[in-house]
Parts: sequence; structure tokens; C-alpha cells
Amino acid sequence: MYDEVLLPALYYAKQDCERERISEADAEFVAHATREIAEDLDQTVRARRPRTRQRRRAASCLGASCSCVRPATRSTRVALAIAGQLIDATRWQVEILGPSMLTSEVAQLVEERRPALVCIGSVAPGGVSHTRHLCKRLRARCPDLNLVVGRFGLHDESADEQQQLVEGGAGHIAPTMRDLARHVAELSLLAETSGSEGREAQEMRVPAARHPLLDARPV
Repeated sequence: MYDEVLLPALYYAKQDCERERISEADAEFVAHATREIAEDLDQTVRARRPRTRQRRRAASCLGASCSCVRPATRSTRVALAIAGQLIDATRWQVEILGPSMLTSEVAQLVEERRPALVCIGSVAPGGVSHTRHLCKRLRARCPDLNLVVGRFGLHDESADEQQQLVEGGAGHIAPTMRDLARHVAELSLLAETSGSEGREAQEMRVPAARHPLLDARPV
């Protein structure tokens, strides 16, 4: 649902706004409507889930929006908000950093807090240079940082653009919400199993439950 419907809506709104096919107000409307739909879907899923005791991991997952293009700012924030809904809240504390923060401020905050993971969101088309710059700054300040880039769009980004992000310091590039959620779950599993022993380690080897809407298809 997210990858097949919501993210393409953000992609086309950004693209059409840049090409002056729609106004900035129209692009803002699409982003706002997309977020409302995502929130409604998330509430529906949470209501249907059985109540379980939550175990919050003592770590944080920071989502840093780095796009400076006006129509993209809202789209990237919406994409990161959706990503935050898909990350297991019993294992991660998710914080979304706003686009008003300077690159230097983001780098300083990450260096001070040393989160277990940083996810940089970027909605295509465009924005690669800004994303690469933020990757380089973060990698320079925190060489061992788990750094993933959620490069969301229609999954038709060139190999050259992906290579730019890797050279900039990205440890993993997630072209879809599904891939991002899977990668974060794998990191969580590795961290928990490495710090556990005996029976607890065996329990932690059970993968986190997948979000139902990751595999949902539009009707």
C-alpha cells in the first residue's frame, strides 16, 4: 500500500510542482492528504493488533530530512512520518528531525546522542546532492554510525545516483518502505541477539512482526 500508492503520490506531486504543472498549494494538499491516509491506516492496524506488553529498546532511530527544495520538504517529512509508523515501537524510539535544522546542527546532534541508527529521508526526483552532503557530514563526525538512506520514489533512480550516496557514506540505500522496515528489523535483531545469552538469545532470534500494510496491494 505505501510503496504502491502513497509514495508514488508524493513523487508525482513533487515532480509536477517542479515542472509547474501544479501549484505549490496543490503539492501541499497532496502531501497533507497522503499523511492523513497513512495515519488512518496506521490507526486501523493498531486497533486490530492484540494488546501485548511493550519492550522499548534503549536506543533511538533518528530520521533526518535533508531536502531544501520547497515542494520536497513536505513530501520528505510525510515519507519519514510513514517510515516512523512502520518501525517497531517496542524496539526503537523514533524521532523525526525537522527540515529547519541546518546540516551542522543535525551532525552535532547525532554526534552528541550517538543513536543506534540514522535514517535520511529523500523523496525523488532530485535531492541527491543534499542527501549526499548530509551523509558525508555525518560519516565524518561518526565513522561507525549505522546510516541508511530512504530514497523514495518510483524506484527508477540511476545506478550513478545510488553510487553517489554510497560514496558519500550511506551504509544502506532503501528504495522502498518495505526495504527500509526490513533493514531496521534486521539491525534490531542483530543488536539484541549480540547482547543476549542462552534462552533470551533464542527468543530474540524470532524476527519482529511485519507491518500488515507493507504487503497490502491496492484494490
